[in-house]
Amino acid sequence: RNIFTRLVKKMVNDKCVKAITTRDDIESLLQFKPDVTDNAVVGDPALWSSSLYKRNFQQNLIGIGTIRAGIFRVNGRMIAEKDLIDFYVAMIDKLNEQNQRWQLFTNGTSADYNIGLKILERLGIEPNEKVIAPQPKTSQELISLITQYKGIIANRMHAHIIATSFDIPTVGFIWNDKIK
Repeated sequence: RNIFTRLVKKMVNDKCVKAITTRDDIESLLQFKPDVTDNAVVGDPALWSSSLYKRNFQQNLIGIGTIRAGIFRVNGRMIAEKDLIDFYVAMIDKLNEQNQRWQLFTNGTSADYNIGLKILERLGIEPNEKVIAPQPKTSQELISLITQYKGIIANRMHAHIIATSFDIPTVGFIWNDKIK
């Protein structure tokens, strides 16, 4: 019934489709075209980031990926924006107690960046590039950003995938089953 589902069904049934690959849930995809015998579950292309780009490690810095509060609600997890910001602030306070340098970052989403600004406001810190990274506009900028960190605490899947590709330790917030 969903317009996107109908679009996928139309696309996979085009006569030029000879094989289907997907990152997950191949069974659901094959319901649309069960006669395709050449199919597979494959890794996300970002897993190979390290074979295309060099690590940009320059700092003893933890990256903290921010995410908009609404993403939790959309995925059935009721977390208020205030509670999410409280969580980030408590985490940053803990890192500060350990004299650990940190920087907020996003995968490029403005709503995620705005949460970062609200976190800094709550902490009483003036936004600057030392405490919040500029929003990446390209995949290469995101990779360059993530590879400067010695570890990340994040929630967006591609931040974790890129970190994993470069053997950068990563801790995640679970807001939907893909992140697991």
